[in-house]
Amino acid sequence: MDAIRTVTRFVRPPAPLDERARRILPILVFTAFVTGYQGSILSTILTYPARQWGKTSADQTHVLALLRLDIVAALVIVRAADRFGRRNLLALSSLAAPIFTGLCATTNSLITLGILQFVSRALTTAVAILITVYVAEEFPTGTRGWATGMLVTTAAFGSGVLLVVASTADRSPGAWRFPFLLPLFGVPVLLLLFRGLEESQRFERVAEGEHHQVHRRATVRAMYRYRRRLLLVAFFSLAFAFEQAPARQLQNDFLRVERHFSAVDVSLFGILSNAPGLIGVMLSTLLCDRYGRRIFIVIGLAGFAIGDTGLFLTSGTSLWIASIFGALVGGLAIPALGVFTAELFPTEMRATANGIATAFGRVGGGAGLLFVGWLATSTTGPVIAMTTLALWAAIAIILLLPETAGRELPESEGDMATRPRSASAPIELAT
Repeated sequence: MDAIRTVTRFVRPPAPLDERARRILPILVFTAFVTGYQGSILSTILTYPARQWGKTSADQTHVLALLRLDIVAALVIVRAADRFGRRNLLALSSLAAPIFTGLCATTNSLITLGILQFVSRALTTAVAILITVYVAEEFPTGTRGWATGMLVTTAAFGSGVLLVVASTADRSPGAWRFPFLLPLFGVPVLLLLFRGLEESQRFERVAEGEHHQVHRRATVRAMYRYRRRLLLVAFFSLAFAFEQAPARQLQNDFLRVERHFSAVDVSLFGILSNAPGLIGVMLSTLLCDRYGRRIFIVIGLAGFAIGDTGLFLTSGTSLWIASIFGALVGGLAIPALGVFTAELFPTEMRATANGIATAFGRVGGGAGLLFVGWLATSTTGPVIAMTTLALWAAIAIILLLPETAGRELPESEGDMATRPRSASAPIELAT
């Protein structure tokens, strides 16, 4: 009964949702599910076609590092979303990404696979940014962390479905192609759901004051006003990704090559060792709106650092314990971190700022992958473990940023960012 009550509390918002937010939530949840599946597919599956085509771990790191440049295309999309609106760009990106993912199943070379994944990943990245922006702009002040937690959880389920499907990837030479086809089944559902998606009210209000589109100079003014905050967020993203990219994207190859796991073993490890992370996600979802974002981000990042260090330096039972600890404690950071950057910036630059932060994350992730590929020889574990030092730098940066929980979002660049909500103010977002 206690477990049932906990789950009930988790799925119930901590404050009432208005009718608009209730309509938008199912659309964002399903989109997050598809995005979670697609966002993990290359790092999960790449080891199998690479082996079939005779490619080494170094070849994989080079491809994964170069694919970080997909953020350039994603930045174009999110910048357009700050000028012309969120809805159409979110819908188009969400529908196009599964199509390019499905085309990956037809490839017979690492180069072609990389090109198709470049497009798919750019679209998926833009979708991930824009659904976070929707949460920040459309949900009441006391529910943004909760809504982000719901999206994180459904995205995690999407990744979990991928892990189950990936367990069959080494059954035959072409078995790895099937996981790339599954997102195509989500396209008809997305088409139906996006018919009911409305444009962000916050964007519409700002756009009305800028003659129906947000002028480029409005974003430039806002970026100058928030330049210190933007730089801090950018360097945080760089440090965070420097560790997370090699740890996540090379984990399967590490387990298969250096710990001699089969495809089934790799999938079981991913599912069972990461499942406790949902506990951390649920706790943060329930509490980060009440107690603040930064405390959960700091504790979660410390957990990630300790868990990943143990994962890549141990074997046997210790390897499992380290991974479970990292997932359990690290899960605390995910909902809080997901909404934190969107809350820091005004409407004119909210999508662009999150895109810039993601771009720095891509640079940091590419640097981390190249760092591991450059130093690793016969074993990659100790080198990947070295990258966890970057997470401690990320913790230091996050403490320099203001708390955003329970505060009103800045409507435009002239507003004071994340103003404390007065006792008499309604819980809905300020206009």
